Amino acid sequence: MGADRLARPLLKHRLVRTNTTTELAVSHARSLRSTRAVVLGVGVLAALMGGCRANLLSMSGAMPDAGPMSDAPVVPEEIDPAAYFDDNVESMLVRRCGGCHGAGRSAPDFLRPDPDVRSMLLSYPALIDLESPRTSRLLVKGEHSGPALTGAESASVLTWLEAEAEAGTTIDPSAREIATAPVMVREGFNAIPLDTLGMPASSIHFVASRVGEGLFLDSVQLASGPMGARLDHPVFVTWIDAEPHADPVDRFAELTLEVEPNSTATFDSGTVVLTDYPEGALLSIHFTSAGPLMDETGMGTGTGTGTGTGTGTGTEPDGCAQLPSFRSEAVPELRMYCTRCHGGGNASATASMDMRNVASPDDDTALMGCNQILGRISVDAPSASGLFTQPDPAGASGHPFQFATSAELSGFRTSILAWFETEVP
Repeated sequence: MGADRLARPLLKHRLVRTNTTTELAVSHARSLRSTRAVVLGVGVLAALMGGCRANLLSMSGAMPDAGPMSDAPVVPEEIDPAAYFDDNVESMLVRRCGGCHGAGRSAPDFLRPDPDVRSMLLSYPALIDLESPRTSRLLVKGEHSGPALTGAESASVLTWLEAEAEAGTTIDPSAREIATAPVMVREGFNAIPLDTLGMPASSIHFVASRVGEGLFLDSVQLASGPMGARLDHPVFVTWIDAEPHADPVDRFAELTLEVEPNSTATFDSGTVVLTDYPEGALLSIHFTSAGPLMDETGMGTGTGTGTGTGTGTGTEPDGCAQLPSFRSEAVPELRMYCTRCHGGGNASATASMDMRNVASPDDDTALMGCNQILGRISVDAPSASGLFTQPDPAGASGHPFQFATSAELSGFRTSILAWFETEVP
């Protein structure tokens, strides 16, 4: 019997004798015609109980003995969400989904016991919504590269989620250790540094603009430093009055980015729409895993799992080979237009593209600055690189610096590409 039926007042029963059977007919107390009818019905019931009790209990639809009748509602027993999960949900999810979503698998590992499966599910970004359990991604994902849950399996998961909500369970994605610190986002160009996640001089940068009550992020890119960068399953989290709200779309659930040192990669389409982002909100980005692609020696940082072997076979990253050309062609332009912010004057700009070393007289130090610029220029379409499109006065990038005229931009681009063509003939 469902909880909604249990919570209703108990119904009265009357016995009806037919030529061949005894049937139990159910009706509300108001259907009884009079107090006399009630007394008569009870008398008939008492007379028949001796010979008909066995038949009554075996008849289809007969209700079990529920004790004395009462008009008071029966409140369903509260479900312990942890016990229900252990008994009804965990083994089913592991059996159905663990092949892809377990520890060390290729898909998001929300079934990894960290420290246990229930805790992992509840803290996993954008997977569960206890304010609206039925809309949780765990339930509505449906058929994808893996199978959808059956109706019975979905019902068990929903019962568990509703029990968690009833018990007041809270979800705090900030409890996940792999995340950037919440920051204020301004309209225009922004850069979130990744140094604290072991990726020095790396950042995620984007151009933000207000759209109604939300925020639109364009040109979302990962810019790596000298050790490269690797990110799995980034989730954008909005902080409103110190409360975290993970992006419910979870648009990058299947995304893994591996960026070579001093290079740039775009997040899929490069756009993110946060529909509820009020003034004063903060933004952080959370990952299932994140770290440098190379160690300090230039070797790969991956490790093997299970019975396989590790990957740690990285090669020395390619870098600037034409330092004299860089110094003569590119450095004067960079110093004139870029290093005021990117040379340490603006923390966000420097985190996005570090130009503090471009004009160093020391070759090894200057090489680090040269590599930063080299990694920002597209080999396939050099003129369309962000280094040139972001400050284009004819564009709408929102970058805080714009060239005064298109002719100024053209001169800047010509000089930079004169050096670049010696690097990539």
